[in-house]
Amino acid sequence: MAQLIGLRAPGHVYSATLTNSSDNDVTVEVQYAGSDESHNETVSVTVPQGGSQTLQEKTVQTGAHEQRKFIQQLTVTSENGAPQVLTAPFQGVTSPTQNYQFQVGQDGSLTSGSQ
Repeated sequence: MAQLIGLRAPGHVYSATLTNSSDNDVTVEVQYAGSDESHNETVSVTVPQGGSQTLQEKTVQTGAHEQRKFIQQLTVTSENGAPQVLTAPFQGVTSPTQNYQFQVGQDGSLTSGSQ
């Protein structure tokens, strides 16, 4: 009997929803990464107070193949100017994940998953 040995699927987040529970609009920088540093991309999204924003999946063309980028880091700067940073691996992500949940709390804190 052949034994299969392989790598576990990466715990990457490909797309997400960012919810803002604070009393202010917030701007969040989202850093996407790929298999090569040249694939890295940073986008800035504004999430209205009490609203949400979808973080779309992004891809990069590498020769004849299309690769999925993954969310590497989120940074939100609150009213007092103190940045809150959340970096992968994110809580509870053990396999490729879409539609993950991130939340900006009442105090401007940034959380992920079921925190």
